[in-house]
Amino acid sequence: NFALRLLWMMEWFESHYDFTYFLRIDDDYFLCLDHLLFELPHRQKTGLYWGYLHCVEHVVRIDEGFMILSHDIVREALDKLNTTLQCHPYGDQAVALWIQNSQTNVTYFADNIRIVHAATSYKPANYLKPNICNKYIGLHGTYPILMMKYWILTHELANYETQYNMSEILPYHS
Repeated sequence: NFALRLLWMMEWFESHYDFTYFLRIDDDYFLCLDHLLFELPHRQKTGLYWGYLHCVEHVVRIDEGFMILSHDIVREALDKLNTTLQCHPYGDQAVALWIQNSQTNVTYFADNIRIVHAATSYKPANYLKPNICNKYIGLHGTYPILMMKYWILTHELANYETQYNMSEILPYHS
């Protein structure tokens, strides 16, 4: 019921907040929130479908572990709820169906370099560096001990100037 939970979250946010972006993130992601908040004002406000892109024949989708949708995409899906909205048990595959049938001009932002979709608990040495949030936005597979280590590393640099790596949105081709 991942897709149902996603829809419930969207409905709740729509009824309680005036938002530009909807972020769905797993609890085992280390989020470089400062980096994300720095970057969001520079991103388009409509038609944005951002995250780690899986590109497998017949299943091109942004992974639901870290997915940002602009408000218009959320609103369009909710407007179709209980009428023509297609569903799938998995949230990311359901969103891919919604995007495929969307009337919105959707921009796929495949950010596979800065949104790490790998179990960092198996290779933490690659990421245990003081400047991880300059290079990355999210690290998947981060469990409590690593979460604390990453948090300490990012806060040790709080007095230093931050230079975030801001990726260009490259054209998406099927």
